[in-house]
Amino acid sequence: MPTVEESNQGRKRKATHNATEVAAVEAVVSSPLPAASCSFVDSKHVFPTNANKRNCIVCTYERSTRKQKTVHCQFHQVNLCSIPQDSNREAEPYECPNVDWPCWKKYHEFYLQHDVFQKTNGRQNKKSALYKLKASMVGPAAKKRKDDSHELD
Repeated sequence: MPTVEESNQGRKRKATHNATEVAAVEAVVSSPLPAASCSFVDSKHVFPTNANKRNCIVCTYERSTRKQKTVHCQFHQVNLCSIPQDSNREAEPYECPNVDWPCWKKYHEFYLQHDVFQKTNGRQNKKSALYKLKASMVGPAAKKRKDDSHELD
């Protein structure tokens, strides 16, 4: 069993690691935002048991790999990556042209201005011009299928 001193050292290392991670996130999200009241928390604190609710909505929209290591914007109630994703690819016409931006910045500085997402819950706004362009290029988002073949007689 670890001594009290060893436990305290472990906590200090973890606190230092968390402080470094928080500092990196704060550097990303400290850019000027349209809503002065935007603040973030780790999405694991908001959704501790449901990992699917921690998916980054921008990654989901751009059809890239879904990321669950996200921060939660408390004002807009959305989960967003704070680290830039794959910047080696070309942006599609319906995406943010700055592929080297983290999703937090893409959401607050591009997608909100183009009404791609609803402002209070992060759902995709199907009336936005970019959403319609995406739907015409790649098809609408997949819907859950009602399958009646599994009903019992």
